[in-house]
Amino acid sequence: MGIDKYVSKQKKCFSNTKKWNYFNLENENHNSVGLLTIKKSFEHIFANWSISKKQFMSFESANDIVDHYKGLSSMYSITVSIHLYFLGNIIYYYFNRDKKEDLLILENGIKEYFPASLEKFYNQLALNYFETKENQKALEYYNKSTTYNSSSFNAYNGIAKVYLAQGKYEKAILYNKKSIELANACNARQWMLNQLIATSNTIKIKLRSSAYNNICTVHNPL
Repeated sequence: MGIDKYVSKQKKCFSNTKKWNYFNLENENHNSVGLLTIKKSFEHIFANWSISKKQFMSFESANDIVDHYKGLSSMYSITVSIHLYFLGNIIYYYFNRDKKEDLLILENGIKEYFPASLEKFYNQLALNYFETKENQKALEYYNKSTTYNSSSFNAYNGIAKVYLAQGKYEKAILYNKKSIELANACNARQWMLNQLIATSNTIKIKLRSSAYNNICTVHNPL
């Protein structure tokens, strides 16, 4: 009621500013307009938050990513963190194209401007090394993650997976156990705990299989 008159006043008094906006939701009423308005408002306020694929492909280097998030920090007067999904994608892109310089630019930029994202950066880069079976590099970056954040249960679980792949079952058990302890201490969500428990179950299966093979070797020498 009276919204059209109010909007006309806004246009007259604040014609040169973009600090307000009006959505005309014709099919809604007083009781249904709330949720839709909140959704559209957030979309409007954070319209430039994400980096699209097209925008990313136009970037000359990782410096453009750092500049984008620095701009967000300035615009919203906060120190932002880079979303894990996007961070994982760009690390994967640079890693698989051997763009080591861009990875270094990204690491240094995160260290200086977005420290809340540094643990995620190291974990994601370690995961890429692990998936390409570069286990020592994977351990290096998982250890960097735990040095930066001693409560990084994902990093400890990553270390456990590396040792499991190397057949070092005792170390795998030790680090996986620590990851679960830390996750419980941090009140991690159940789905996160489930991933750590899944690693624990995989270690047990591999350990039983290894023990069985050793028994068979003893009883059936070549």
